[in-house]
Amino acid sequence: MAWKFGAGQEIVVPLRQTGTMALMPRAALGLLCFALVGCSSTPPPRWETGGTRMMVARAYWERGEHDLIEIRDDGHVYEGEDMVFTIDSVGRVVDSDYAPFALLYDDGRLLGPDETELGRVGLYNASPPEQRYAWVTVGPDGRVTFFDEDGEQHFGGTWRGCGGPMARTCTLVTHAFMLRVFLARRHSGPSLGVGIGIGL
Repeated sequence: MAWKFGAGQEIVVPLRQTGTMALMPRAALGLLCFALVGCSSTPPPRWETGGTRMMVARAYWERGEHDLIEIRDDGHVYEGEDMVFTIDSVGRVVDSDYAPFALLYDDGRLLGPDETELGRVGLYNASPPEQRYAWVTVGPDGRVTFFDEDGEQHFGGTWRGCGGPMARTCTLVTHAFMLRVFLARRHSGPSLGVGIGIGL
């Protein structure tokens, strides 16, 4: 990972500051199997034709003492000097080995291999798998705000170059990094050094 909304619209359910970091076991186990164990899987439905239309252009996420996140014109997304995944103009996300990781659909659903739900992505906010409430917002000014399990807000840095049609692209990339951190920490514990810069 339906909410019915088109590209450029907000997620239609209200944002609440409550327990948004806790993912349901079925989604978490499916993600761990794919991302960390290399299970055999099939790409998301409509992978060949793609999902929602997106703009892909250079933008970067300043995160203080943490490595810069950069979206390049070719869709490659870097964390510091490391290319971590790639996005394209029809909502596809592939990992660093160019294997299918996720597809974003017009209605905001983000699906992974074997139709694993990876949450939902709107213009300025995104929610985790099988949850109704957002765990991150990316404001029109590029400001990133995370919501922890107690509903507390945490400043997560600032995106540059994410105005207009790039807004949803930057929200998708932020959400993808949230998933990456969650999966890594679920697998290896909170000491793993792949943080976003907040106390997740």
